[in-house]
Amino acid sequence: MSDAEIVDLLRAKSFEGLEKLIDVYGTTIFWQIRKILNHSAEYEYVTEVENDVFLAIWEKIGQFDAELASFKTWLIQIARNKALDRKRRVIRELKRPLVLDEGFAEDRYFTEEVFLDLVAGLDDLDQLIFLKKFFYEDSGEEIAEDLGISRDVVYARVSRGKKKLRALYKEEGEHEKSI
Repeated sequence: MSDAEIVDLLRAKSFEGLEKLIDVYGTTIFWQIRKILNHSAEYEYVTEVENDVFLAIWEKIGQFDAELASFKTWLIQIARNKALDRKRRVIRELKRPLVLDEGFAEDRYFTEEVFLDLVAGLDDLDQLIFLKKFFYEDSGEEIAEDLGISRDVVYARVSRGKKKLRALYKEEGEHEKSI
């Protein structure tokens, strides 16, 4: 069945469309979620996020525009956003202080709320890298392996992300006392 046929069925609110969507893209969606929710504290949420993704697709299918993105790209973006939202919620629930490496915060503590507010200004991949590196304390090698990118790309994105966060931090003077 083609993507256009699946989209048409979903727009008609046909459960057959949902079944075909799951058959064709279920594994892809699962692994997109799993790449982001890959720590033990997050495993229990994978199925719930997967269900949230399918519900969001069902509800937002009217917003899909084949001229802007392929159906697969649109699905993956929804899955990534839902998984990142859940990762942020899990981190907030853990309620522990966060120490960024030397040179960035000079060993001053961030609360996870301030950290999440700051990294919200980064793109999705950089947010994920920062969460893995500075919250879960994964090594560059672990992050590279998890995300399927090179270690050098991880370090380059961390470096550029820190520069961007410093600029955001200076603009957001209200966080100054928290850091």
